[in-house]
Amino acid sequence: MFMRTIFIAKTERLLCDALCSCCTSLGLKVIGSSTDGRESLDLILQLQPDFAIVEGGLPSINGFEIIEQLKRDQVNTQTILYLQNHNPDFLRKALSLNVNSLLFAEDGLEKLSQCFDEKNYVSPFVNHRTESRVKELTFDTKQDLLNSLTPAQLKILALVGTHKTMPEIAEKLFISPHTVNNHIANIRRKLDLRGRGVVLKYALAIKHKLVEIDGKVLVSHNSYDYSPV
Repeated sequence: MFMRTIFIAKTERLLCDALCSCCTSLGLKVIGSSTDGRESLDLILQLQPDFAIVEGGLPSINGFEIIEQLKRDQVNTQTILYLQNHNPDFLRKALSLNVNSLLFAEDGLEKLSQCFDEKNYVSPFVNHRTESRVKELTFDTKQDLLNSLTPAQLKILALVGTHKTMPEIAEKLFISPHTVNNHIANIRRKLDLRGRGVVLKYALAIKHKLVEIDGKVLVSHNSYDYSPV
């Protein structure tokens, strides 16, 4: 029977061994482990496991840096990021890296099984006490990404938030509908907005953050809550 492989990168040796035992009990084949970040990265690149549990606070290089390098090298290993706490900065970083799943120290080893589905693939899992915070951070991250939009894209996003259609936006800005469509496609890409109608929903949710001054749309930095898109 084919067994999926996993690598464990955890600072404390006893907890690292405990995770190895837990993974074995789940039907996974542990092909390596380490308590050091640099060694872990080298071994993951060499062994190419199906999965890797990587602690965020590893020495030499941390778990976030390991995951970033794996993505740069286009390694297919799915990552489970192990975090000691629900630090908002760590959660935001995890979201930006699109880690496959999260595991927290407070959850205990029994929660590890919830990171896998019945076929031993990593399934997205977030501790219930963290779900609302992760959603909030997701929207905060998109808020930060607004600053990456060009002045033209901000103006178009503001107009979308007034329910204007593509032809109406094109007429108002004296550009072609094709150009408007290209701008909206770039807005979707920069803000990582996926799904039908999601640009309109997002534009409506943050329209009060887009302030027009002397014909230029700017992003207001006042704090606010906005609905899920």
